[in-house]
Amino acid sequence: MPSFTIEAADLWNEGPVIEVTLSPSGAALAAMGLTGSGPVASASILVDTGASHSLVKNGVLGPLGLHPVGATEINTPSSQRVACALYSVRMTFPHGQYLDTTVIEGPAGGLDGQNIEGLLGRDVLRHGLFIYLGGMSQFTLGF
Repeated sequence: MPSFTIEAADLWNEGPVIEVTLSPSGAALAAMGLTGSGPVASASILVDTGASHSLVKNGVLGPLGLHPVGATEINTPSSQRVACALYSVRMTFPHGQYLDTTVIEGPAGGLDGQNIEGLLGRDVLRHGLFIYLGGMSQFTLGF
């Protein structure tokens, strides 16, 4: 299983944050009648074992020209049953590993004031390995 380790300058305060590239999934490209990789967007996402599904901040997916593939409801710290759209994306990790998955586009204003544009939830983590090495300010992800 290919993996990568990131040494974070301030893991305790910032958390396990990684830069990912988002692009239309293979299925989304086919539905759009495109070949190749399509448009891309970048996002800083926090590995969050408390999140059941991966989510990106409202507006991050705009450059991709995607249409929703479904809808779901989420609970936030201040609201319950917030309606959100689901999108089919390819999530590419820092060392080239990728996974086609769905992500939730969060509600407007969600994640404002945070140092992140999204959350990597258990829907993606179930396909891999996550090791948090707090004493060494490192974390490892593998897929």
